[in-house]
Amino acid sequence: QRNGESILRVRTTDQSVLYGVLARLRDLGVSLISLRTIKSEESKRWYRRWRLGQILSYVLVSGGIIGVIVFLATEEILHVALALTLLFIAMGALAFRMTTLDNGIGWRILTAFNGLAAIITTIVFVAVIGWVHPALVGAIVAFGAAGLLALWMRRWPVRPFVDEERPSEGR
Repeated sequence: QRNGESILRVRTTDQSVLYGVLARLRDLGVSLISLRTIKSEESKRWYRRWRLGQILSYVLVSGGIIGVIVFLATEEILHVALALTLLFIAMGALAFRMTTLDNGIGWRILTAFNGLAAIITTIVFVAVIGWVHPALVGAIVAFGAAGLLALWMRRWPVRPFVDEERPSEGR
């Protein structure tokens, strides 16, 4: 991470797996500067404490963002739909930042949902303001949903049944 160095974290079940990983790194020509082992109980306690701090910081910063957005919307500085868009963008950016600190799936899901909510509120804002005809807004939503479905189907392809996996036909 610093000075061009990378940090590699490996969870192993026993010493032989660790030695196998180290041998593979040596075979790849990766120079190893230091090795630190953490006991599993110590690791769990540290991770739990760090995760709680991350969640609390996310909640506190989110509260501040929500306060600013509510002020901007109630004082009519921003349109409500635009304020909601900015809220979801800020919350998604904050969740993405938490993803860089802790590569947890929860932060990724939160980032994706905030991004989706930002897109939806942007579309609502554009329709309410009158920049785009409502029929075009419907078309944008339909094409966007089709694109997301295509992306989802590409990521998780449907496996055809193999003969031994085929469900019984009620014989």
